[in-house]
Amino acid sequence: MKRDRLGGRRKNSYKREGKPADRILSIDRLAQVVLTVLLQEPHTARARPTSAIKKDSDYKKIFPDGANGFPLAMYGVLAELNLQVEEHFRTLKGIVDQNLLNNMRFHVLMVLAWTLNKNSTLPPIRISQLKPSKVNAAALNKVSTWVFNEFNAQGGQDKVSKDKAFTNHLLNKWTQASTS
Repeated sequence: MKRDRLGGRRKNSYKREGKPADRILSIDRLAQVVLTVLLQEPHTARARPTSAIKKDSDYKKIFPDGANGFPLAMYGVLAELNLQVEEHFRTLKGIVDQNLLNNMRFHVLMVLAWTLNKNSTLPPIRISQLKPSKVNAAALNKVSTWVFNEFNAQGGQDKVSKDKAFTNHLLNKWTQASTS
């Protein structure tokens, strides 16, 4: 395994080792996923994909260390849920507009986590206890359809997906019955 001078992996090292690209989650994408589910900011994850952890203060909100650190299992659960959403969205290519998929990826992820939790309140310990194995195609379809419909009802524009008002709309409209 090749490491950079700080002990981390070198860029593209997994790719060079033949790891499947769709199974590799970059630190930037993981930050977006944590921002989406834990901090309930899918609009920020969508609007600022490369700057979610540029500032040290933002980085520490997503990856705190020491006594303030989140359970490591939380990151694994979120990575797995993200993978499930991405795989589901691949099945929708050609059926659903790609722009809709790009805009709704993080919103669907957030609502999927709420649905698994049966509550929109998700502290780190609770996220680490979620069971991604309980997610199936029917659940993903129901969550996606509900989020897509809400997005379209709000205008279905790029700017809607990047606006906190849409995230608040989902939070206010969502009930367990909406997506179960």
